This record gives sequence, C-alpha cells and structure tokens, in this order.
Amino acid sequence: MKKLKVILKYAGVVYEVTGKTLEEIELSSETSLLDILKELTLKYGPRFKEEVFDYEMCKPAPQIIILLNGRLVQDYNVKVNDGDFVSIIPMASGG
Repeated sequence: MKKLKVILKYAGVVYEVTGKTLEEIELSSETSLLDILKELTLKYGPRFKEEVFDYEMCKPAPQIIILLNGRLVQDYNVKVNDGDFVSIIPMASGG
C-alpha cells in the first residue's frame, strides 16, 4: 500500500496542546481528514479533544478552524492526498 505524507500546521491553543508548530505525518493512501484528527486526539490526549477537535461529534472547538490546502473544511470525511497541507488554527480575532 502506498504511503502518503501530510504536513500539519498548528498555532495558538493547538500549539499549546501539541507543543509543535509543524508536524509531518505518514499515512495510508485511503485516509480522511477525520481519521487524522482522531489519531491526533489519541496522540495528544483529552485536551486535544476538548480544546481543538471532538472527533466523536465531528466538529472543532468553537474557536478553531481547519484548512486543507488553504480552504476551510466543511466535510471532515474528505480524503487527503500526498503533499496536502492541513492548518489547525484559532480563528483570527479583530482588534
């Protein structure tokens, strides 16, 4: 089975939870964004689920947005491709 690599970018509270700003992960070729988010929850624990993404409810925390190659994700069951870039970041706040 062909493996693919996806780059994950974190900022704000997501960085606080993961301790990283960038992470490259290797996946099987049939992987959805939801699968990645579930794996991240298992890797980073309950704080990730509470403050970033609840995979059981299939929704991000209220202040979090998820982008796939720069586009806002509406369907977390979307399949990811080799070289995709996923950003998990807090919404920008104005001031």
